[in-house]
Amino acid sequence: MSTQVIITIIILIASVLLYSSRRVSSITTSLLIMAALYLTKLVDAKSLFAYASNSGTLITFFMCIISGALVETGAAALIGKVMTYKAKSERSAAMRLMVMAMILSAFFSNFSAMVVVATFGVGMCQADKRIRLQKLMMGVAIGCMTGGMCTLIGTSGNVLVRTMLQEQNLGVVGFFEFAKIGVPLCIISL
Repeated sequence: MSTQVIITIIILIASVLLYSSRRVSSITTSLLIMAALYLTKLVDAKSLFAYASNSGTLITFFMCIISGALVETGAAALIGKVMTYKAKSERSAAMRLMVMAMILSAFFSNFSAMVVVATFGVGMCQADKRIRLQKLMMGVAIGCMTGGMCTLIGTSGNVLVRTMLQEQNLGVVGFFEFAKIGVPLCIISL
């Protein structure tokens, strides 16, 4: 094994430990990883910033900013109030949020959908004190995962499958082709 491979594995293990320990914030961990990759000369500065300015990374970053703005301005609480209107129980409120997660994640990245829908969950909890955030988040996560399975762009795995099939001349996958499996999974998960 080359020195570069060993260093890469060490950085990978360190990053997993730092992310999972929660002793260091995820932002700090991410910056440490970037610094380690640069200082060990595994990645040059141009490549490092090219990865950081990837459109997927930027979309996720801006979705987090939008999410924060929704909470800070009170818009999340207003949306939460609308979403909890006539909700008879915590379960019915969670189902509404889960369906929203499914719909958004079918057309956006799962992470971006999760950030936005989780923000609405915070708003729902602010609007109705009977609703507990920890009860909502598992449904949101499942909704984002299953909703992403409904379209070609819902998850990166779907895009990868399409690309591999095209490269091997094995056919083309349509935008809603995954819905044949994704929609039944969404219904079952409700």
